[in-house]
Amino acid sequence: RIKRYAKAAQLLRAGFRQIGLEFLIPENWQSNCLTSLLLPKDLSYEKLHDELKANGFVIYAGQGNLSDTIFRIANMGDITHEEFQRFLKVSKMVC
Repeated sequence: RIKRYAKAAQLLRAGFRQIGLEFLIPENWQSNCLTSLLLPKDLSYEKLHDELKANGFVIYAGQGNLSDTIFRIANMGDITHEEFQRFLKVSKMVC
């Protein structure tokens, strides 16, 4: 499971870099199952959340003083490579 989550996180993070998203936490400190990203300028969490949810994806808001500046992506569970690719494609369109 650890290897599967690490592989999924690597796939997603490579896609996030291609989209131009910025990570909150330095990569060598990141979890294998959760990624925190800075919200792109001029894009609210609500807009990002709603667009992704309309396409079947769930993201999580930042907490506390980060609630307006970051969002979080979990990659745990029985999620296929194709679903991760579709998530990245939709994320790119929204961002």
